[in-house]
Amino acid sequence: MTDNATPEIREEILQICSSNHTQCPFPTYDLVVDVTQVYCNAFFHFYIEIWGRVAPFLDLLLADDMPDFIIRLGCEELAGFQESFYYDLMGLDSSRVKIIGDAPVFAKEVCVAFKLFGLHGCLSLYTSHISW
Repeated sequence: MTDNATPEIREEILQICSSNHTQCPFPTYDLVVDVTQVYCNAFFHFYIEIWGRVAPFLDLLLADDMPDFIIRLGCEELAGFQESFYYDLMGLDSSRVKIIGDAPVFAKEVCVAFKLFGLHGCLSLYTSHISW
């Protein structure tokens, strides 16, 4: 949903997307892993925020029985760089995992790694929730 949408419009969109995903105005996915970082184009923040929140769950993300999923970066600026990070360095299968920037999406389930393993955990958790 957009930042200027009223609560009523948000509710209506959620109802439409929940009941019939073919009529949803946004791309729909079963599972989205949101890894929004504080400073979108800052390489340093990528390492201290994202890697620290994703690393503890790497075995789960790489498991053969993990369903296809989307990683939502929360910004477009690093999409190309981060794709190579997730696919090459982390070993995620590009046929099973799609990387998206900051486009709005509808998901049946959203995972936000908030165990706060990263250095700026509290701040990154806060911005992950307000950036939608």
